Amino acid sequence: MAVSAAKRPPDERRSRVDPRLLVRGRTCQLEQKRLELYSFIDDFPITKPFTDLIKQSYRKLNSSCLLASRTLPAPALDSEPPQPRFSFSTMAAEDATMMDVDEPTTLQATLMPTVTFVRAPASADELESVWNRETSNQKRLIDFLTRWPPSRTPFAYGPWILADRGGMDHQVTPNFSGLESAFESLVASNNVTVEAIDQISQTNNVLVGKWMVFEESSKIDMLWGKILYHVCVERQRGFLKVSTRKEGEKHVICVYVQDYTNKQEVSELRKILNSLGVKWKIGFKTDAYTHLNIYKDNPWNIRPSRYHE
Repeated sequence: MAVSAAKRPPDERRSRVDPRLLVRGRTCQLEQKRLELYSFIDDFPITKPFTDLIKQSYRKLNSSCLLASRTLPAPALDSEPPQPRFSFSTMAAEDATMMDVDEPTTLQATLMPTVTFVRAPASADELESVWNRETSNQKRLIDFLTRWPPSRTPFAYGPWILADRGGMDHQVTPNFSGLESAFESLVASNNVTVEAIDQISQTNNVLVGKWMVFEESSKIDMLWGKILYHVCVERQRGFLKVSTRKEGEKHVICVYVQDYTNKQEVSELRKILNSLGVKWKIGFKTDAYTHLNIYKDNPWNIRPSRYHE
């Protein structure tokens, strides 16, 4: 005869508790642990190597998350990101298709651990940050990286996490309509070449470009932190952004330069990225190419990346 729930032994009744409740409790414990891991940052001198500090924190945090993933079931109710509650910023929306370059962005189907997303922002502005000499310190940087890790910030919150360290001349107004008109003339005269596009880009002040670094979710947080630290603390100028998590796709980090025809600056920035661990070939795309719809398989056989190193 079946035993009623009221007459089951206490240990058996406990075993029937909804496992998703256990996951939520464990998630709260991990969140508290994460805060404790980063609380020791104040005790480190400013000269402490940033990457060592990050690696130590991530190693401990990842160990805790791995232990939880092995012992607890996946939180089915909380696995889907919430729907967006606001519109994306104009600049981010214009760049939403920038990832169409030479590198493949789609990940192979693999068994991925359950992701616990960070708390949703009150507004889209929270994903944007402005840095200066006073605010570019280790504690504030790690607070920002902890609040918005790309691997745990879903696309529903916004497509990009942005950081502006200054140094970009925003007074220069690009003439996109003039660029498009000049490009139509090139097409009509069958003279669409890399050199001709460079010329009309200079004439119309459409010179901004960026190195694009693709990386998987399992590695993006560390790489983004290293590049952000370099731009804010060591280079002390520049604008950069990283795409948020979108299932089935890699993340992309965009690191900008003011004038892509300044080959010395473009080359120096590439060397810096190489020193930070980006040792594979990456593409450099210009805003001009984006506005002119120069992507893969274009009819003029122009490589979508202006540089590829």
